[in-house]
Amino acid sequence: MLWFREWAEAVTAAFPPEWINATLVLALVSAGVVVAVFAYLNHTTRRRYFSFWTVAWLFYAVYLAAAVALLETPNKPWLWMMRSGCLGISAVFMFWGSFQLTRHTRPDRELVFGVTMILLWAYLAAFHVRERMWITAPVFTLLALAGVFTGAQYIRHRRQFPGGTLLGAGFVAWGLHLLAVPFAESSPLGMAGGYLTGAILAVLISIAMVAEQETNVSENNYRELFDLATDALFLLEPRSLQVVEANLAATNLLGRSCSELVNQPITRFLPELRNAHDTGLLLQQVNAPRAELLVARPDGTTIVGEARANLTTCPKGEVIELSIRDITIHKHIEQSLRDTAAKLEQTLAELRRTQQQMVQQERLRALEKMASGVAHDFNNALAKILGFNELLLAWPENLNDKDKVKKFLQMSNPAARDAVQIVNRLREFYRHRKTTDVYQPVDLHQVIEQAVVLTQPRWKDEMQANGATIRLDLDLQTTPAIHGSATDLREVLINLLFNAVDALPSGGTISIATRCDGQHAILTVAD
Repeated sequence: MLWFREWAEAVTAAFPPEWINATLVLALVSAGVVVAVFAYLNHTTRRRYFSFWTVAWLFYAVYLAAAVALLETPNKPWLWMMRSGCLGISAVFMFWGSFQLTRHTRPDRELVFGVTMILLWAYLAAFHVRERMWITAPVFTLLALAGVFTGAQYIRHRRQFPGGTLLGAGFVAWGLHLLAVPFAESSPLGMAGGYLTGAILAVLISIAMVAEQETNVSENNYRELFDLATDALFLLEPRSLQVVEANLAATNLLGRSCSELVNQPITRFLPELRNAHDTGLLLQQVNAPRAELLVARPDGTTIVGEARANLTTCPKGEVIELSIRDITIHKHIEQSLRDTAAKLEQTLAELRRTQQQMVQQERLRALEKMASGVAHDFNNALAKILGFNELLLAWPENLNDKDKVKKFLQMSNPAARDAVQIVNRLREFYRHRKTTDVYQPVDLHQVIEQAVVLTQPRWKDEMQANGATIRLDLDLQTTPAIHGSATDLREVLINLLFNAVDALPSGGTISIATRCDGQHAILTVAD
């Protein structure tokens, strides 16, 4: 080994001191980069362990600045105190950040106690210990353990932190290199190599931390969207169709925990997919038009679901994304609407029948009110006919007088025609209009006159018999023919006139008026 020692001494003698300064400044710059990265991540993520690590790397940068000053003035005890104190404080804050990372937090008083002990050790070592190895080795060892511990936590929780393996390896390597730094400081070549290695590892940690956070943000965004989806989402392995992952809505839909679903074939929970043995059949069956799936639950109930499936890529690789929307309530509502519609149809039919009955009753009521007047008119017509017949029966010799018989017949004929006209008016009033009847042009004035004549026994004769007088005031202006049903219009007018008569027991005036408003004819009845 003699040749190796001689070679190392020769290399050390030929190594320029400026290189040590250059590597030390490079390490200081890389530490500043780490501080900036951790400060940015602390600001954007609001995670407390980044706060502790930012302080830890800030004190590590101050240690490097003190090391630069010691190259110029190596015999300054306060610089040695600053150097070892910053290393120790950096180690304490790194430990506390790692505790926050794993949620095994420690009381703040222990942090204050640790920093106080580090400062006390730095003071005693700088002013009372002459051997520099004993000054630097303990704090380097402490910081190395903090780095290894942080890396181990990342590796241990790599499922929680995407990229945690690479980041953990960087922290472990950085911690292990710190163990060799106190022993390498006796050689310029070792010092330069140690600082250069630290600078490279610090930059790698920064890059890995940023990459891990970007991956973590993407994973968290995906996880948040996945878990907050209102539809039940299943990620299936394309070959075995086993459940890789399920969101909260999926566990609620099936009534099972996520652990009960993972690594189980989806056909176990969706019986209608039992014939879907591969990806193509599953996609074809699920994405068929108006396809619905029955979902079996542990309590024996069945849920109707509307499903969609497609191949996609997620952080877990290529998977089948199966989404199921619970439409059980919609089905119940749809059936309820059908039942309600059927009941409405039945109710409408009953209302139509009731309406017809009410119209029939109203017609009967109107006919009853008209009966006395109609009977009076009909009796008058028949009295004329009977009178002439009785004259001929009482004096048969009149039958030989053709002129007298002709005169009697000419006088009784109008009476018979009047009787026929009375019957026709009654028949027209009581005629039922068919739904197939076509509206014809109607003379509104003629309808009014017919209604007045039909109701005259009520509003005139009957009221005068009771000692009251009702005057009918007609103001009929010229109006065009309207399309409608003369029978229905006549019936409406008769009912209005009867209602007006009921409202005027002591007599009064009933006004009927027509006028033209553009292409519309307006009819008003007032009492």
